Amino acid sequence: MGKKGDKAAKEGLAKDLYAQGKSLQEIAELLDVSGTSLGRWKADSKVPSEELDAWDQARRNHRSFLENLRALFAGQLAHIQSLPAKDRTPADYDALSKAAAIVRKWDDIERAEAAKDQDTGVEIDRPKLFLENLEWLALKLKDIDPEGLKVLARNFDALVIQFKAEHAQTS
Repeated sequence: MGKKGDKAAKEGLAKDLYAQGKSLQEIAELLDVSGTSLGRWKADSKVPSEELDAWDQARRNHRSFLENLRALFAGQLAHIQSLPAKDRTPADYDALSKAAAIVRKWDDIERAEAAKDQDTGVEIDRPKLFLENLEWLALKLKDIDPEGLKVLARNFDALVIQFKAEHAQTS
């Protein structure tokens, strides 16, 4: 089981996993933390004037990764459509097509998960897809937001840990 001091290292990830719909028991197993500790962390996040604790608020407000990607794509599409045709650049269309490709990839994952649940045996190579998407993101950030690339680099280990925690049981 976990050890003293785990809260500082694991509470944020535990809250994120809870927001994504994982149970406290699932999170306890994934992060090697006692269910009692998780329950205490969750209870400690309650502000007296609020109806819900911070974990339940995060769960209620959570939008899936795919929903966020779809919203990003829709925003890019609306922006391009709002431009007069003469002001649309090849870079605009390139960014839109790349966003569409990522949405399609994640749609494929969602369909594969649904098919897998129906015992059809369809599986997807999640680690490969994760790395492909991360590589694409790094290349885009390198071109359009070098500071964003530095943020990604600083948070890379945390992203990998969260990915592994979320998909440990599906590998």
